[in-house]
Amino acid sequence: MESGKKLFIVVNVDWFFLSHRLPIALEALKRGYDVTVLAIEEEGRGEEIRNHGLKFIPLPSSRGGTNIWNEWKLIRFLYKIYKNKKPDIIHHVAIKPVLYGSLAAKYLKIPKVVNAISGLGSMFINPSKVSLIYRLIKFLYKFSFNNPNLVVIVQNEDDGNIIEKLSKIKPANIFLIKGSGVDMSKYIFSEEIDALPIQIVLVSRMLWDKGVGELVESARALKKKYGKKINFVLAGKIDLENKSAISKSQLVTWNKEGLVEWIGFQTNVAQLYTDSHIAVLPSYREGLPKSLIEAMAIGRPVITTDVPGCREVVESGHNGYLVKAQDSVSLTAAMDKLITNKELRIEMGKNGRKKAEQEFSLQMVLEKTFDIYADV
Repeated sequence: MESGKKLFIVVNVDWFFLSHRLPIALEALKRGYDVTVLAIEEEGRGEEIRNHGLKFIPLPSSRGGTNIWNEWKLIRFLYKIYKNKKPDIIHHVAIKPVLYGSLAAKYLKIPKVVNAISGLGSMFINPSKVSLIYRLIKFLYKFSFNNPNLVVIVQNEDDGNIIEKLSKIKPANIFLIKGSGVDMSKYIFSEEIDALPIQIVLVSRMLWDKGVGELVESARALKKKYGKKINFVLAGKIDLENKSAISKSQLVTWNKEGLVEWIGFQTNVAQLYTDSHIAVLPSYREGLPKSLIEAMAIGRPVITTDVPGCREVVESGHNGYLVKAQDSVSLTAAMDKLITNKELRIEMGKNGRKKAEQEFSLQMVLEKTFDIYADV
C-alpha cells in the first residue's frame, strides 16, 4: 500500500479522464494513494469525478486554445498548484498537460513525473517541419523532458521513436503500454447476431482525421451494391474544439441521404458492438484506439488503417484488415470481403477476442502503470 502518497493525474478534459483514465485513479485509491485529478471542465463533469472519491481541480484553459497569454496562464497555474500541493507523483496525459506540466514540474523538482503520450496529435499526421508551432513543440519536448525524474509512456513504438528523437530522452526511460486497457469482464464475447442488415459501426469523435469522410464514401459505393442489406452507423460526439471537426449539418446531410446513421455519443458501447457485425476506424493516426479493442473484446472483426497506433491492433487477415489511410477504395474492398463472408467474420472475431485478452486487458495496463509509479 502506498499510504498517503500524493498522486496527481493531469489530463486535457473531464470527459476524457472519465472514459480513459478513471480505472487508474480508482486503482490508486485502492492502493492507498491520495488522488487528485486536474482537467479542463469542458462538459461540467467535475462533480462526477468527485463522486468517485477523487479530488478534482478544474484547469483554466480551453483544449484547442492557442492564445499565448492563456497558455502562459495555464503553465503558471500548474506551477502554483504543484508548488502548493507538493505531489509525489504527477501523471500527465495528452499533449498540453505533458508539455506544460513537465515544464512546471522540472523547476519544482517533483520526485516522479510520468508522461503518457496517448497519441501525438494531428500535427504529426502531416508534419510541416518548418512551421513555427512544430519548432516550438519540438523545443518544449526537448527542454521540459530534460529531467532525471521523468519517464514517458507511449502506446505504440512509432510514437516512442519520435519522442526519443524529439526530446533526446534515454530509451530506458520510455515505456510501452498498449492503450488505456479494456475491462474484459464488461466487454463480454458474444456470437454475431444472425440477422440482416449487416451493421458496420465506427465509434469515435466525429473528426475528418478519424477517416469518417472515407467511410461515408465507401458507404456510398457499398449501398449501391447491397442496398438495405447493410447499415452504417457513426457513434460519437461532435468535437468543435478540434480543427478536424465535422459539422452537425454535414452529419445530418449524410443521414438524410441514407448513407449513414449518426447516433451521437453512446454510453453503452458494448451493446452497440454486440448489435453490430463489423467495426471500422479508418483513422490517419492514433495513440492506440480503445474503441477497436472494445470491438475485439466483443468478438467483432475490425478494419483500420496501416498507420501508427492502428497497426498495433490488427494483424491483417487474422482479426481484421489493415487498409491504406485516406483511401476509400481499399476500405471499400476490405468491408466488401467481410460483408459477404460470415464464416470469416466469426473466425476473425474469435481471433480478435484472444488478442484483446492477451495484449490489451485493463488489468495488464494497471499492473504496468503501477510498476512504473514504483520504479520511477
